[in-house]
Amino acid sequence: MYKSILKMRKVAAVAACLAGMTTFTQAQTPDTNWYTANPGNNSFSISNADELAGLAVLVNNGTTDFSGKTITISNDISLANYQAGAGWTSIGRQNSTPFKGTFNGNGKKITGLKTNSNFYSDVGLFGSVIDGTVKNLGIENADVAYTSTSNVDGGILANYFSGGIVVNCWTSGTVNSSSRAGGIVGYNDGKIENCYSTANVNCNFQYLTQAGGIAGGNNGTISNCWSIGKVSSTSTNSDAYVGGITSVVNYPNGSVINCVALNESLSCSGGSTYTIFGRVVGRNDNVSTSINNNIAFDKMLDPSGDTVWSPTGATTINGADISALAINSDGTLGDRFVSDSGWTTQNGKLPGLFGNAVDMPLYLQVTFTITATAGTGGSINPSGVVTVNGGTDQPFTFTANSGYEISQVLIDNLNNFPAVAAGTYTFTNVSANHTIEVYFAPITGISEATAEKMTIYPNPTSGQLRVSGDIWDSGDREIRIFNVVGQVVFTSQLSKLSPETTIDISHLANGLYFLKVDGKTIKVIKE
Repeated sequence: MYKSILKMRKVAAVAACLAGMTTFTQAQTPDTNWYTANPGNNSFSISNADELAGLAVLVNNGTTDFSGKTITISNDISLANYQAGAGWTSIGRQNSTPFKGTFNGNGKKITGLKTNSNFYSDVGLFGSVIDGTVKNLGIENADVAYTSTSNVDGGILANYFSGGIVVNCWTSGTVNSSSRAGGIVGYNDGKIENCYSTANVNCNFQYLTQAGGIAGGNNGTISNCWSIGKVSSTSTNSDAYVGGITSVVNYPNGSVINCVALNESLSCSGGSTYTIFGRVVGRNDNVSTSINNNIAFDKMLDPSGDTVWSPTGATTINGADISALAINSDGTLGDRFVSDSGWTTQNGKLPGLFGNAVDMPLYLQVTFTITATAGTGGSINPSGVVTVNGGTDQPFTFTANSGYEISQVLIDNLNNFPAVAAGTYTFTNVSANHTIEVYFAPITGISEATAEKMTIYPNPTSGQLRVSGDIWDSGDREIRIFNVVGQVVFTSQLSKLSPETTIDISHLANGLYFLKVDGKTIKVIKE
């Protein structure tokens, strides 16, 4: 069977060559001037779709493979004008003229990528990359499809990747191919690092099919990557493999490390023999250490619609369990995606690149409610029943009306004295329902003054207060402490000869008080 598959690949490649390598419709005008004007340069910049199409012409027709050269995108690029007919012509041919240079997306994105080929065997932005680098690139809402019944790999970024590295790249959209299909590449024999894909991936063929959220087939390294798309693998007459990250880890070089499979579902059906599936990797043909420190959404649906996966664990094909709440509560997903590696993280969202965290899909969202109320004499904002995404923070602020002070804040029915003094409270990393109640009291004969030269610490205090500062001219001064309704609850003399005085209020009940000395008033929290 494998010999016949290889034969079909060669036939498809030869057919592509005989057809004239690279063809475009009349409306498409590839531009190669950026290269031909100075072909001896080692660095080039492209800024539009025609120049990107010119890259395909130069590589596919054998003018140059760009080995040792770097191409950098200077703007976001739309390929909307290259959707007609068979759509985009991929850069590089697997069996003849691969791309071997460095392609730097420069944090930009490509939109409008569409292939609808029933002829070329290389489908994706790149057809074939060998010993090259693709980095810092986003591809948004791609539609990569191969409509022939021939044996073809397909990936949004590249059909075939070998010997080089894909790093800091992301994709979204759909992939439909025959033999192998992946959200990033169809077949990986190099390195894929710090990448993610939200693409839905589908593989349908009469022989062996391999579908993965990042790579369809894998004999290389996939590390620190995540995916969330639906992945499907269907074979009418042979085996079908599927995995949230990749369908297979091949011997001798395949590995999947520090990856996260958050796919909603995996589907797999084989026509004659085996259906092989796993939340992270469908099948491991390499040594046990080739799969390590991976996790997967614990409610991912298997091909039968069940959520029971066995075995589970960080070194198994199914990865260790992670719940929706845990996903929302840790934007780094267990420190696999951190800022030092270029990731942008935020609790309640998924890790993203180039300064943008990724919105959480609906099936992973977890919400809670916080009921916020305020008594007479003031307000709380926001108020009422507030819906909060799990893992995120929710602040509240309190405002007293004229003549009133904040007297009490209850968080889940417990006093919170720092919130009284601060006038605000923030629920952090919300993982349950909560209540917050704020109460106010009239100010009776007390006005708070500025105390620029007086220091009181610690505040809040559990009992001991230290008072210092240049707050008197001569003689002794009396310290008085009032409760929220204006009653004197403590008095003490402050001597002018003492640069600092310690007073003990440990006997007072916990709550808000006002310390007044020399015409100055300061809030004090006893806790």
